[in-house]
Amino acid sequence: MEATSRNEGHKHQALTVNILWQLWKARNDKVFNNKCRTPFDIVQKAHLEWIEYTEVKSREKRVSSQETSASDEEGPCDFIHSNKMTIEVEVSQLKESKIVGIGIVATKDTNVHAAWAMRERSTGDFLLDYSAALKLSLCKIRQKPWPDVNLLVSSAHLLRMLRTHNTQDIRLFAQLEDIHMLKALFMNCSFGLVENQGNRLGRTISKYATTLVQDEEYLSPLCQATQL
Repeated sequence: MEATSRNEGHKHQALTVNILWQLWKARNDKVFNNKCRTPFDIVQKAHLEWIEYTEVKSREKRVSSQETSASDEEGPCDFIHSNKMTIEVEVSQLKESKIVGIGIVATKDTNVHAAWAMRERSTGDFLLDYSAALKLSLCKIRQKPWPDVNLLVSSAHLLRMLRTHNTQDIRLFAQLEDIHMLKALFMNCSFGLVENQGNRLGRTISKYATTLVQDEEYLSPLCQATQL
């Protein structure tokens, strides 16, 4: 991608993604709550959050460098892949009311670290709604300090398209392009199929999300809901 090849291209992409996320939230405020935000307020909030994010990443990098130096002094050690965050993404459609509920659950070592419930307009097409949910998920988790993520979906058809980038639907093709652009912002980002197709937290949250007026976020350890 051209942006990544430029000087500090990844920072440019991260800021762009945050602006898009703020635009999406502003759009939801207008659609569901009839609240309007000026373009200046939207961009300013995105910029401030981006500055906070870069400061956090800078501190983490310094700490990581110090820990690496200490580790080198003690002796070599194997890289541990326990930092991978598993993200389950589920959607529930209410076709009669053209509503789709999105449930996102972030887990590591079977522990839930965060979850989101979001309510959006449905396109009426399951794969389009699901791919849009994946885009929102990537935008959301990009704001977290999770460089290594594995997104799980329950649609084998969508997973094949994600891996092959092959579809005859121009709308889905555009969605896949956006998803892979967002994927490039992570150190490591992969897609997989949910193994257990039974009762899952993501599915439960997605059904609950269809009843929401405003999106909700649940954070570990108390998982207390906060409106976004």
